Amino acid sequence: MDLYLLLAPLLLIPVVWLLRFTGCSSFSTATTESGVIVKRINCGGPAIPADTSKGETLGWDADPATVGTAGFGQVGRPKVTDDTGAAAGDVYETWRIGPSGTGGLPYVLTLSEGDYKVTLKFARLDSNVNVGGKFEVQFKNDPPFAIDASDSVHPLAKKFDHPPQAVHVDSSGKLTITFLINQQVGGGTFPFINAIEVTT
Repeated sequence: MDLYLLLAPLLLIPVVWLLRFTGCSSFSTATTESGVIVKRINCGGPAIPADTSKGETLGWDADPATVGTAGFGQVGRPKVTDDTGAAAGDVYETWRIGPSGTGGLPYVLTLSEGDYKVTLKFARLDSNVNVGGKFEVQFKNDPPFAIDASDSVHPLAKKFDHPPQAVHVDSSGKLTITFLINQQVGGGTFPFINAIEVTT
């Protein structure tokens, strides 16, 4: 075997270390990749303080919504878990269900002008077939996108977060997120949301 092929990996080590110390973006930390949390809403529930054991510095605001129904879901249900079976956290233990009709469940967030990423956090807390099947979410006046919380995909009391959605907040300082019945799916099921998290 060629001696150069054997030594090539060793010759790259100083280059990798040099890139690391000159601030190459490929070595960014998890904090940089996830951004800075600027807004948290515990939908359907009270304010929750930051979990300092996890290094959190921003707690969850109480739900400000005035339409739909807030609550803890099905009586006697198990605690919400993640994919590993671990407890998902208090923000998943409450939700707000949208009202009937076409008006939807709107959340209006006040933010400084700029670019953000919004993570919508879901956990189905009731097995009622009228709640949490397929519904839609709309950011501002953008086209809505689908959320599928049907039993076959997301069983009762298991969290599922939508991938972070990039949004721009203009000079109005307002970001409206509306949860809607999907009128194209047999009349649709009531939409819901457990928590909203915004990062820069």
